Amino acid sequence: MWLLHGLYTSRLGVQPGHRVVTNGPYRLARHPGYLGAILCLIGIGLALSRLIAILLPVLFVPILVWRIGREEEMLLEEFGQDYRTYMQKTKRLIPMVC
Repeated sequence: MWLLHGLYTSRLGVQPGHRVVTNGPYRLARHPGYLGAILCLIGIGLALSRLIAILLPVLFVPILVWRIGREEEMLLEEFGQDYRTYMQKTKRLIPMVC
């Protein structure tokens, strides 16, 4: 969030001055914030040792995958080849995996 400054919002949309960010954690994965959220949910579930807390990531990940798809469609529409090139160089969530 810090690296994106004012470009990070909870709503999908392109802000004035928006650009494709490819440095920091974004050089390894296109959506490091979502990866962090998933890891936090897993950690909370493990720390609480409750079945419902462990199942939260299972419920949350499909919603995130849907949101990532919408976000990438929006960014491709806005930034075209620049974002397509970035997509070819980086994985979606987990560096060197997916």
